[in-house]
Amino acid sequence: MTEALVRSSILAGSAILALSVGFLMQAITLKGVMFVLLLGGCVGVLFLPLHRCIQIFFLYIGVEGFAKLITNYNPIIHIGADIFIIVLWVKVGIERIINRDIKQIQMPPVTTLIFIHFGWFLVTIANPYSLSLVASLAGMKIYVTIISLYFFGYMLSDDAEKIRGFLVPWVVICFLQVATSLYQAKVGPTSVTSISDAYITVLEKYRGYAFRPPGLASQPGGPAIFVYLLVPTIVYFIFHVRSLLLSLLLILSLPACLATMLVCQIRSALLKAILGASGYLTASIFRTQQISAKARILILTGIGIGGILIASFTPYILDTISEKGSTNEMAVKRTLTLFNLESIQRARSGALDRFLRYASKAPLGAGLSRSGSAAGKFSDLIKKDKSFSEEFFADNLWVELVVDLGIPGAFIYTLILISICYYAVKGFRTQDPDLRPLHNTLFFTLFAILVGAYGAEPILYNPEGAFFWFFSGTLVRIYFMSKPTALPTR
Repeated sequence: MTEALVRSSILAGSAILALSVGFLMQAITLKGVMFVLLLGGCVGVLFLPLHRCIQIFFLYIGVEGFAKLITNYNPIIHIGADIFIIVLWVKVGIERIINRDIKQIQMPPVTTLIFIHFGWFLVTIANPYSLSLVASLAGMKIYVTIISLYFFGYMLSDDAEKIRGFLVPWVVICFLQVATSLYQAKVGPTSVTSISDAYITVLEKYRGYAFRPPGLASQPGGPAIFVYLLVPTIVYFIFHVRSLLLSLLLILSLPACLATMLVCQIRSALLKAILGASGYLTASIFRTQQISAKARILILTGIGIGGILIASFTPYILDTISEKGSTNEMAVKRTLTLFNLESIQRARSGALDRFLRYASKAPLGAGLSRSGSAAGKFSDLIKKDKSFSEEFFADNLWVELVVDLGIPGAFIYTLILISICYYAVKGFRTQDPDLRPLHNTLFFTLFAILVGAYGAEPILYNPEGAFFWFFSGTLVRIYFMSKPTALPTR
């Protein structure tokens, strides 16, 4: 009775709040619709099972960039994902209060290190070089709330069916990103500038380059990130769905995914897609002797058919979206410079030198929000600040870590990643026929994300951050599900 009363009260209050804000935002406009969708998602979180709430959250991550642009980075939408995560934790707390008889929550390994990291984050807020309290608190997005998804991944990934369920929303969003980006590539810049003037600003950054379709992301070329994250998963589902028709449709989606990465011009995304998919396929074939000769033949046959379809249909898709005067051919040529080793080395040179220079200048950190995506938001404060003679430039995970958190914070963060990798590698021992291919898929996707940390800060920002931290918890849980001993509670 108490539980029903609490839920009814929350529902009524949330509905009134959502309707009020909807009217204030003039919900008939696109901006208002996105705002109400965010509130509606948060309301739904309170009444749906937790694993369904996570699926809704993943769907929101897929349209978050689009929502930011069309609302001109409304403050609420800008931190929408963080609000969503906080509501998820509120839900957990409410359920703990209501269901007092439920068993103790089993905390995952690495919990102690993560809480030490949170403690050091609090210390960095008091950094005397900080730009402002608001700029410091903005760092919670990338150093606190997003990392907490690790605990959800561990707690909720208790069987193979649920893990597959968490991957489905990502696949749906990937296909939406592919469809919208290919349409935009065919039409050109007017396909997005006609929606909002905000697109004019973001496209201005890439003047002189071929048009990069933003899809449903906030940055031109953003769909390529969703594609590389999901290519190993799509390949997994090709071999593990029961419907032959669905498998064929998934195979046919691969040429569209490749075409998207080619026109988006995010060369590292193409590299990471190749690493993730090839790693998954190699592990599936050679990692265990439990795969029968018949299964290996089927996998090799599927690889062959997929390769033929990709080679046949990708040029057709590119020809279809390219017209006279189109810049898509220029885009494809630029993306394919990925295979020019000299060009790639030039593009990401000097990271170690910057790391050492910044570490010597600010060994305990220079204050949060001085580099990365937050630097644009606080650019006025950075220009006025006289603490450092040069601006900090981070195109590498560890460079940004040392700027934001200093040497101690970068060290703690690295220990967390090493610990997660330790359990993820040990997960290769699992012999469960359902968990084994899922482990392969997630392991090589997260491996590709970490490889990308050399030239970006992927696990700090969405969508890669949400994917990495949630499914890193899943990988750790897979290892302990394969052990005969009880799960750890520390």
